[in-house]
Amino acid sequence: MSETSESAAPAGYSVIRTDELERLQEIEAEASGRFRVKEIIKPDRDKDFYVGWSHVCEMPAWCGTSAEAIAEGCPPSRLRRADENGTSMKDSFGCDWDDSGLIAEQRGYLPRARIGAYAVAWLDGRQDEAFDLLEPFEGETEVRRG
Repeated sequence: MSETSESAAPAGYSVIRTDELERLQEIEAEASGRFRVKEIIKPDRDKDFYVGWSHVCEMPAWCGTSAEAIAEGCPPSRLRRADENGTSMKDSFGCDWDDSGLIAEQRGYLPRARIGAYAVAWLDGRQDEAFDLLEPFEGETEVRRG
């Protein structure tokens, strides 16, 4: 991104660099609304579909297209990071393209390839169908359902 100098702005106005504006938009979105402290995961590189994942609860909070996410207040910069990296997270904590999956509600392991289907089923109230997509934890024979 190119930086813009203060002198390029008309008198009485200041110019904010694009990356700084995106950071401010992210802070605002995280302070309120559905995208507060949630990772945005793009389950499939070739589909316009995203999952908002809460690591606190270890479950999906929402899912939908980029247009739906933006309409709900998601900053486009977070979607761009998810497009590029598989996750909107800036550090190594997120579920990026190389990660094999994540833990779902301490019930079992959710392979990355099943995150989208899990989110759709779970958010649609079909928990048993969602839990069928999980794999038991190492040393266990079944997914925890109770």
